[in-house]
Amino acid sequence: MVERLEVDKLDIRLQFIAMKRIRSYKQGAVRAGFTIVELLIVVVVIAILAAISVVAYTGIQNRAYDSAVQSDMTTIIKELELAKVDLGHYPRSYSEFPKGFKFSKSAYDDTANNIYYIVDIQNDRYVFALRSKTRKGYIINTGEKSLNVGTVHSGIAAEALGIPWEITPDVSWVTQGYSGSSSNWYGGWSWTS
Repeated sequence: MVERLEVDKLDIRLQFIAMKRIRSYKQGAVRAGFTIVELLIVVVVIAILAAISVVAYTGIQNRAYDSAVQSDMTTIIKELELAKVDLGHYPRSYSEFPKGFKFSKSAYDDTANNIYYIVDIQNDRYVFALRSKTRKGYIINTGEKSLNVGTVHSGIAAEALGIPWEITPDVSWVTQGYSGSSSNWYGGWSWTS
């Protein structure tokens, strides 16, 4: 009988604990997890923060590309002036370009021709037209920089010197850095290899 009494007491205790839990659950005192609304709010906040981060990173990366091209412009001017001192004129062939300088290739547009060089042999002037990965165009006209000139192509480069974009013996010599048709940087030019 004592055992039966203890079993009944245990049974009553278990029922009491179960009832207490059911009552507290109904009253909202015990919660096992997050509601779907709370989870959706967290997901939306994380998505907004991720979108802001991607936009900020892209802006920083684009400024870095443009800065690299502008840095190349400064170096190009110096290199060509040194070449003129050595040669007595601006480079008119691949072999005349000073060795050692390399374009910051990752900063340039690689979907189409991105660098144009044309030299006016008769007047000893040159134009470099450059297009960064952000599609901004830059021109160096015999040492003078023009920033963010818009679309850059061979016609713009030649127009800056007032001569046609073609190799004409004793008049002009031209080359480009990246060939959109072959999808490669031109290997004959030491600055691009």
